[in-house]
Amino acid sequence: MTYTGSGSVDIHAVEGVQPPAALRQFDALLLQPGSHSLAGTSGVRAGQNPIGLTGTTVEFRRATGVIQPAAGGTWPSNAGPYRWLIPSVVNISLAPASAQTRIDMAAVELSDTDVDLSGARIAQPVIYTGTPGSGVPPTLPEDAVALATFSVPVAGAPTMTRIHKPVIAVGGIVPVASQTERDALVTPWDGLTVYRKDTDVFETWNGIAWDVMARTKTAKVLSGTVAVTPVTSVSDPAFAASYYRGTSAVSFPVGFFSTAPNVTISAVASVPGLVIEATVTGASTTGFTANLARSSTSATTLSWIAVENG
Repeated sequence: MTYTGSGSVDIHAVEGVQPPAALRQFDALLLQPGSHSLAGTSGVRAGQNPIGLTGTTVEFRRATGVIQPAAGGTWPSNAGPYRWLIPSVVNISLAPASAQTRIDMAAVELSDTDVDLSGARIAQPVIYTGTPGSGVPPTLPEDAVALATFSVPVAGAPTMTRIHKPVIAVGGIVPVASQTERDALVTPWDGLTVYRKDTDVFETWNGIAWDVMARTKTAKVLSGTVAVTPVTSVSDPAFAASYYRGTSAVSFPVGFFSTAPNVTISAVASVPGLVIEATVTGASTTGFTANLARSSTSATTLSWIAVENG
C-alpha cells in the first residue's frame, strides 16, 4: 500500500509471492522421488536417532524430517512434501498394559488447516495405541511418518523396534533392508543407486535391471602348495591292488579369514593315473587338512586355493 499526499491509499499487487503448496512442490525437486513428480518421500533426516524408550516412557528427541501425505483421502495429490521439526525433547507415556499383548506405534503427525480444517499448522509427536491381541500395529494415518513400534506385553517392560526411514536427497544412495524394500521404491531411473543392507552391496539401475556396482566386503583369496607322502597302505576291493593314503595339515595366516573359506585342491603329477584322489577335510578359518590317495608311496605336491566370499 502507498499513502498519497491527499491521504488516499494506492494498493499494488505484490509480484512473486508463491502459495505454500507451490513452495512445498519446489522442495520435491531436492528429495528422493515419491509416488509422482510433485511428491517426496516421508522419513527422518539421515543420521538422526529421533526416538528412545525408558520403561514405559517414549522419548521423542530433537529431529527433523519430511512428511509426504498420502493422496486420495483428505490430502490432494499436489500437496507436496512437508518439512517437520521437533525442536526439543518430548516425553509421552505408553498406555497401561492390556490383558493381551499389543503393538503401539510412535509417529510425527501433520496438521495443516488449509487442507484438514484443523485450525493448526503443526507437526507433533503422537503415540497410537494398538488393538490388544491383534499382533499388528495401528494403521498409520495418511498425514504421518512412523518412527517406531512398541510391543507392550501383559507383564514386564515394553520393547521398541525403530522403523523410520532416512530422508535422502535426490541423486543420493538409498539404503534398503532387502530386495523387497528395493523393489518397493518408485519406478527407478537410470543411475538410481541403492545400498542393500542384507547383502552389503551397492546396486545401480541401468534402465533394464539392477547391476552390482560395488561390494563392501571383497572376496579374500589365499593359495599355496603342500607336499603329501602317502605311507598308509589300504586294501580296497574296488581296486585291483592296494593303494596308499597320506595327510598333511595346512595353516592359514592368523586372522586372514573371518569365516571358513571354500578350499579347492588338486595334485601336481607328471604321470597320469598314479594319483587316485586329492581332497580337503576340516576347513576352518585357521587351516585345513590335505588328503592324498595314490597307487605308490611317492611324495606328491598338491596345489590349493582358498576363497572367502565377500
